[in-house]
Amino acid sequence: MDVNIATALWFASRGGTMGEKNGIIHASNSTTNECQLARERQCPRVLLLGMGADETLGGYGRHRKAYEQGGWLRLKEELEMDQGRLWERNLGRDDRLCSDHGREARFPFLDAHVVKFLQQTPLQDICDFDLPPGKGDKRILRLIASRLGMDHASGLVKRAIQFGSRISHLSDTKRFGSRRKAKGETTI
Repeated sequence: MDVNIATALWFASRGGTMGEKNGIIHASNSTTNECQLARERQCPRVLLLGMGADETLGGYGRHRKAYEQGGWLRLKEELEMDQGRLWERNLGRDDRLCSDHGREARFPFLDAHVVKFLQQTPLQDICDFDLPPGKGDKRILRLIASRLGMDHASGLVKRAIQFGSRISHLSDTKRFGSRRKAKGETTI
């Protein structure tokens, strides 16, 4: 799974752009050299990444399970565990992947002021697992997005980067021949 996450993030941090040339839409890659050659193209040096939102706002399915099994106390323990290992498990990898393209990763959900605010906010105001997925997980973020006019985005159910980008599907198909074989769902 980490390879799929890394691959999706590596391609995303490349900064591919969509452009129109002679009425034909084409995709292009924006590596540093290409950015110097193409004046009309803007190549970001800093990428804002959403890592930390799930770990601080209760965005994973296991957070819902923890709440269902042990209430707010169990959920708090699960969130603290995720936040404690985030630095080791994900951020180093993500920073290196972005750096490979000359980009600098920034993690606004892990800003010291944001983390401090969330630690001082009751969990009941951050998430509400009595509501369905896409509504109760990361509830505080969804409310802010809705107030900013992003109503559609505020109601989307979480999709992990490796699944939303379909890199997991491509990887499984390449390695096993199909998603079904990769999952062990074949019958003899």
